[in-house]
Amino acid sequence: MSRLRALIRADFSPEVLNERHVTLWFAFRAEAKPRDEYLSYITTREEPITSIVTGLCVDLAEATGRGPDEGRRAATLLMAALEGFWADFHLYPQDFDRDAAAQLAWDLLARFFPERIAGQVTDA
Repeated sequence: MSRLRALIRADFSPEVLNERHVTLWFAFRAEAKPRDEYLSYITTREEPITSIVTGLCVDLAEATGRGPDEGRRAATLLMAALEGFWADFHLYPQDFDRDAAAQLAWDLLARFFPERIAGQVTDA
């Protein structure tokens, strides 16, 4: 759980989520169709992050008596939500609230795993 919390907090940190990184990410995405070699730079399905998130969510699912499929579902939704927040930041950086976005991602996981995840993403 602490690793998921750290991952979410890092994804919204200014060192990771900033206008330069997001602009480059979307520029490469715009070119990914005609230039397959760009895909490895912009995909949200790359290793090791996908394996880490999936493994952590599968562990949580199994620890709460659910099967690994539930963990994989949670991981897929979390990755999609994080990507969506990056798109929101790209379009509206002046209105983007990092803390609120991180909390929403944490709340998403809490819906899947209420027995293990609660409170604020900033809790230690």
